[in-house]
Amino acid sequence: MDSDKRRCEVYSFKDGCKALWNVEINEDSAEIHPVWTCHKCRKTLSRFQVSQKSGKRYQTDKKPFEWLPHSPLNCICSKEDLEKPHSSGPGRPSKASGGSETDTASETEQHYSEEYNFHILNEIRRLYSGLPAQSALQLASELGDRHGFVVIDVTNMRNSMATLDSSVLTQLLEIAVSLTKESVKTDASSVTADGRDLEELMNIEPEEWFKERAPIIQGIVHQFSDSKTPTIAKVVAAEHLYSLINRNLMSPFSFAKNVVSYSLTPSKRLIDLNGKMHPGGGYSTMKSWLANMALDLLPFPNGDALVAFDNVQIVQKRWTVRVDNKAKVSILTSVCHSEVEPNGNLQRKADLSPR
Repeated sequence: MDSDKRRCEVYSFKDGCKALWNVEINEDSAEIHPVWTCHKCRKTLSRFQVSQKSGKRYQTDKKPFEWLPHSPLNCICSKEDLEKPHSSGPGRPSKASGGSETDTASETEQHYSEEYNFHILNEIRRLYSGLPAQSALQLASELGDRHGFVVIDVTNMRNSMATLDSSVLTQLLEIAVSLTKESVKTDASSVTADGRDLEELMNIEPEEWFKERAPIIQGIVHQFSDSKTPTIAKVVAAEHLYSLINRNLMSPFSFAKNVVSYSLTPSKRLIDLNGKMHPGGGYSTMKSWLANMALDLLPFPNGDALVAFDNVQIVQKRWTVRVDNKAKVSILTSVCHSEVEPNGNLQRKADLSPR
C-alpha cells in the first residue's frame, strides 16, 4: 500500500463499513478490493459520520458490493461513476468560487480516476510478467489499434512493419533520416577530395570507401540495389546522397572522373558539365588542383643532366564577329631533366658553352 494518504481514502470510512455492513477494511486484499469508495457509498458513509458526531442513529438499505478475484481485462469497477461529474441536484447550479465544495469534489474525482488507472496499470504489469512473447505482442497490437500508436517487433521488424500504411512508413523513414542527419553531415566533410594528390586518388578502394560510410547511407543504397549492382554504382549513389547535404562536396570518385576526362580532352565545357551532374567540382576546381600539384619545384641535379622541353602553342584567330565567338589561345611549356652522371662536370666547362 502506498504511503500517500490520498490512496488510502477507504480507510477513513472503516468504522462506518464495520457499523453498517460488518465489513473489515483491514482484511481487504489490494489485488481484489479497490482502495477507494464509489460516489454513492461515499455519500452514505459521510452521512453515517455526521450522524455519529450529532449522536443520532443512522441506517441504510444499501448493500455492499461483493468483490471477487478478477483481472484488469474483466474488471467490474464502475469507471464511468469515477470519471463522470456529479450533478449538484435540480435547480440553478451554485456559483463557483475558490475552494468551493464543487472544486473539491472535482479534484477528488480526478484523484479517484488517477488512482483507478494506477491500480489497473499495476495489475497489468503483474500479469504481463508471466505473459508469453506472442501473447504480449498481440495485446500490444490491439492496444495500438485502439489508441493509435505503432507497435514494431524488433525481432521481426519486416513482418510487423509490412502491415503499416505507406504514409506511416514514409514518416518513419523521414524521422530516421532526420535523427541521423548530423552524423551524415560529419561524415560528408571527411569524404572530400580537396587537397588530395593524384597518388591518393589512385589508391582509394571503392569497396573499402563504401564500408566506411554512415550506416543510414549504406542501408538506403543497399535496399535500392541487389547482388548484381557493381560497387562503383553504389559508391556513386552514396556520393550523390552526400552532395544533397553538402552542396560544395568534391567527392573523390567523381573528381577522379573529371581528372580522366580532362586528360583526354581539356574541355572547359565538359568539366563544367560533369561538375553540374556529379559532385566532382568544375573547371576552376580542376585548374586549381593542377596548379597546386606544380608548386613543389624539384632541385636541379649537381652533376651532368639531360634537359628537354616542349613548347605547345595554340593561337587561333577568328575573323567573324559574333556572340561567344572566342578564339583558343594557350601556351603550354613542359620541361624535364634527367641526371646522366652524378659526379660529372661537363656543364662547368667553358669550352662547351654555346657560342
